[in-house]
Amino acid sequence: MADPRVFGGGPRPGTRACWALVLVALLAAVAFHGGRRAFIRAWFRDGPPGPAPRLAPAPAEDPVRSPADRVRVVLIDGLSESVAATLPAMGALCARGIALRVDAGFPTVSLPVQHVLWTGRTQQQSGVWYRTTPLSRPPAGSLPAAVPGAVAVAESHRSIAGSFGFERVLPEAGDRFDDARAFEAAAVRAVASAAPLVFVHVLRVDAAGHAAGRASRRYGEAARSADALLGRLQAAAPGARFFVLADHGHRAEGGHGGAEPSIRIVRACVAGPEVAPHDGTNEPPVHMVDLAAELAAAVGHARASGAVGRRLPAARRAPSPGATLPRASSARIAAAALVAAAGVAGAVVLGAGRQVAISVWFVLALAAFAARYGAPSLSVPAVYPPVGRDAAVAMTPGFLLLAAWAARRGARGRVAPVRTWAAAFSVPAGLVAAAFVACAGRPPLLPYATATVSVGLLALAFGHAAAALGFAAGCLIAARRRPGVDDGPSARPRRPCAGRSPAAGGPVS
Repeated sequence: MADPRVFGGGPRPGTRACWALVLVALLAAVAFHGGRRAFIRAWFRDGPPGPAPRLAPAPAEDPVRSPADRVRVVLIDGLSESVAATLPAMGALCARGIALRVDAGFPTVSLPVQHVLWTGRTQQQSGVWYRTTPLSRPPAGSLPAAVPGAVAVAESHRSIAGSFGFERVLPEAGDRFDDARAFEAAAVRAVASAAPLVFVHVLRVDAAGHAAGRASRRYGEAARSADALLGRLQAAAPGARFFVLADHGHRAEGGHGGAEPSIRIVRACVAGPEVAPHDGTNEPPVHMVDLAAELAAAVGHARASGAVGRRLPAARRAPSPGATLPRASSARIAAAALVAAAGVAGAVVLGAGRQVAISVWFVLALAAFAARYGAPSLSVPAVYPPVGRDAAVAMTPGFLLLAAWAARRGARGRVAPVRTWAAAFSVPAGLVAAAFVACAGRPPLLPYATATVSVGLLALAFGHAAAALGFAAGCLIAARRRPGVDDGPSARPRRPCAGRSPAAGGPVS
């Protein structure tokens, strides 16, 4: 009977191991991809109320400004600080009053930042971190709900202003403005009215930022258009106290949500009767909760429970930079370091040996992502999509390196599953797990760490897929070779001595 090891009549152990590794790699790719999708969904859930930020106390008593009969709040959504500094109407208004830089907190998303403005509580205090859907009822202590006759006019996304208890929100529910002129006319009428509090939400700049980015011509035109509207609004109510601000900026390529200073810190000003001029544009930023405290005082309303913002003179004297940003505790950082070390130790314990050098594919993938999009951040749109095609394409150099290594290993029959996985994935998996430990929570949001986990899980998912393709190619190459070649040097058949019969030891006929 023919020996299958010689004549190829049956599967060889090396071949079976190779195809088993292909299957395991594909299953791991699916698991990491699913895990990333679940992780992203967790970002958009409200969390439990948290502690107040530690802001430095005011070093002296604040000068008293009496409440104003009419307060007007104009929020230009998505207006970056650098662009705001070039707008003439906003510049003129700021020159007559208090010019500020304001830290919007984290995450830099419209509804949560407005929640801070109207309640005086940070995102982490309220638990409203990354909400993109309207609130079912006004939050406790919402300023608009406490001011009878308060009016809001929203260019679009009416549901944002409609979440905070304004007595009237324009356009009416189920309606929308026909065009920009209709919105502007409604805004001018509301600002000129006797309403004690009017909020105008200008969204054209944010729309342009998402569509074309901050560096685009469209964004600049939208910003100048919003500034021209601001000039008309000032002229309609010369005796009102104006608060003008943005809720976040935009990346040059478009996008927001992260904690980068260019996104998080915006320009704002307060002007009107009894407001002495002060140029604070070269000072450290105050916080959105500080602006909220000044706004509550302007309408003669007590601060909401839990609000820790200071009046602007005090906030300028003790700015407390970065105090409203969430941070990982020392214990969590230590735990993350241990998890990262466990990834390295796993490669050693599982026998990866010198082959662990292939882990550089992960570094190459992340470097390629950073070269295309910058450091992982919630401001980068490529961090979000469930499939992650754009981010995966950016990381292609790392995947190609891994696929080539896997193909070579498979073709040579060196496919011990545990050692092979440890060499390629133990260290990367440990690093991603460490970032996850740093940001884990409800919701799992931490500047930079959260986005790094999303990108890392995507790299592990597509990395396993690339390894599966490489091993599959190696399996096919090994299957076409002479029997025994793919099982390693020890399995190669011995060549008979020249001139001797392998069986009887006599001369070869």
